Amino acid sequence: MHAELPKKGALASFKTFVAEYAMIVISILTALALEHAAQSWHRSHLAHEAEVRIEAELAENLKELRETRAHNAKELKRLQAFREILRDAVIVKRDSSGQEQQDQLTDLRKRLEALPGGSNISYSIKTPTLRREAWEVAVASQAASWIPADQLRRLSIAYAQQRDVAPLLSNAVLSVASPSTQHTLAEIRLGKVSNADQYYLISQLCDSLDLVQASLGSMETAITGKAGA
Repeated sequence: MHAELPKKGALASFKTFVAEYAMIVISILTALALEHAAQSWHRSHLAHEAEVRIEAELAENLKELRETRAHNAKELKRLQAFREILRDAVIVKRDSSGQEQQDQLTDLRKRLEALPGGSNISYSIKTPTLRREAWEVAVASQAASWIPADQLRRLSIAYAQQRDVAPLLSNAVLSVASPSTQHTLAEIRLGKVSNADQYYLISQLCDSLDLVQASLGSMETAITGKAGA
């Protein structure tokens, strides 16, 4: 049996083809790897920039939120003290009479005048602005999707809490700023409202402030990730 070996020229041509083919494949793979690395770096850079802006925005929100809570806490303490005095006045008028009643009411008036704002029934409920522009830009540009998963989850929870709490805050403020509340306050200034009705109004204001404070507290927890922060 006779077998012919490939000519040396043909074998050399095949080796050259394989070598060139391998070089082309390696070049393509290298180009793809470099492109992937460039895209990964670009996405990482965009994610980092977005995260920095979001964290700065949340820090500003947290600062305003804590200032708001401090203001509301003082206001709530004042209204609660006002309410206690009104309650005592209702009890005094119900359970005593004559000079004893007058003496007790005089003491209550002194306590009332000693409060911040004196005997004037007023209220000041604050709510934070809670900006979210940085988060919305990151979501719209898809930069948020490249933020590390754990960090993205924390940020998502913080902004979701802001979104969910906003209507509660708005409703609480609207309830104490309603026309009926304003009418009652005007009647109080004219001396047409009993201590008992004033007590009920102050209780409503305190309940609204309690709701606002609880909502702000849950929001602060969402932003910081720490309960009772």
